[in-house]
Amino acid sequence: MSKTAADKDPAFGTGEGRTSPEAPLGLRDLGFHSKEHRIVLALQDFVANSSGEVVVFNDSAVATMTLTTDSKVLNKGTAKKSQTTDGQAISDFKYLTFDNGLTVYFAPELEILVERQSS
Repeated sequence: MSKTAADKDPAFGTGEGRTSPEAPLGLRDLGFHSKEHRIVLALQDFVANSSGEVVVFNDSAVATMTLTTDSKVLNKGTAKKSQTTDGQAISDFKYLTFDNGLTVYFAPELEILVERQSS
């Protein structure tokens, strides 16, 4: 099997060394093999902790991710606390809080675009 550029690029992550199914996956684990892919995720597909928090880590060198949703952004900024209620480190992470009660924390180098979901 031939190797792609992404196979040689550690920024894409491989998920190797994961110690549990809950450990973060690299983009390669999710089928992304090029930095040219546009990452679009539906907000409704995120699984939050009991406090409505989701943390997005950027182990992929991707600069921008798009979230589609029919929810409105109520607040945004930089996290003032150092961890989520379940212990995930979020110092200096940016966040978006939506009117459905979900707060998405994300790595400071990642830009998240919010796109209205078409009905």
